[in-house]
Amino acid sequence: MRLSFIAALLSVGLFAGCGGVEQQAQETQDVTALAPPPCERACIAAYNACIRRATTPEQRAACDEQETFCLDACVTPVQAQQLPPCEDACYREFLVCARAAKTAEDALECANTRNDCYQSCG
Repeated sequence: MRLSFIAALLSVGLFAGCGGVEQQAQETQDVTALAPPPCERACIAAYNACIRRATTPEQRAACDEQETFCLDACVTPVQAQQLPPCEDACYREFLVCARAAKTAEDALECANTRNDCYQSCG
């Protein structure tokens, strides 16, 4: 009797869609939606490879510059999400500064400089 009752509850739960694989599929789609577009992924991969080989500050700066050119060459599909030119320049300078930061204080100074830059964009 108990076994048939448990089997009935289990089958009702499966038919009603409680739990199961669908929730996991939705979570996977959400994570995939957060991935950058293919062109930007290629730029990031090239930057990571370049920065791993770079041994001097000049080489690291060249990697940063190459990444900037690469990202500029990518076409942004959603123009509404793109920053205005002044804010975009501030953000790019912040990225270069943040990558070069060696300490938490350096990173904080980069953030403060970026905020000041944003303020000047008005």
